[in-house]
Amino acid sequence: MPAESSDPRTVDVLVVHADDVVAALAATAQGRETVLRVTPPFRRRQRARIHVPGEMSAQQPAGSERDPSSDTGADPLVVPADAFVDEDAPSFPRAPETEPEPAESPEYDVDEHLQAHEDAVAAWRERIQGHFRERARVDGPDDERCEFDVRYLGARKQ
Repeated sequence: MPAESSDPRTVDVLVVHADDVVAALAATAQGRETVLRVTPPFRRRQRARIHVPGEMSAQQPAGSERDPSSDTGADPLVVPADAFVDEDAPSFPRAPETEPEPAESPEYDVDEHLQAHEDAVAAWRERIQGHFRERARVDGPDDERCEFDVRYLGARKQ
C-alpha cells in the first residue's frame, strides 16, 4: 500500500488520546454526539482527534465535513466513541441514578446529590479505561469495513 491514501482501510494503527475517548463517551451519553475523527490522507499509523459532528471550524466551508487541508478529496473516517470500549463497559452515570437514598438523607439536599454525582462520574472515568479495546472496527465513509489496532495516549494502567 502507498504511504498515503484516500482509502481509510490503509490505517493499521489508530492512535487516540484516552481522555478524548472518555470525553466523547461522556458527551454522547449526555446527548451531544461526539466522535473521534481521522482526516485524510490516511497512513498506516494515524491519529484520531475528538470531533463534534456538525460543528465547523472557521476554516471549514458550510456543508462540508471534509478537511480543507486535504488534497485527496476523501471523506474523514468517523469513529463512534463506543467503538473503543467493550460490550461490558459501564454506562455513564445519570443524575437520577446518583440521587442519595432517602435512608442516607431524610431530606433531599442538592449539594449532597451534586457531590454524589461528581463522585460517580469520577469513578466511571477511572473504570471505563479498563474497558478500552485493543482493536476496533467501523464502517468507513463508503461503507467499507475498517479495522485497526488502537493505541491510547495518556491511558492509566488498570
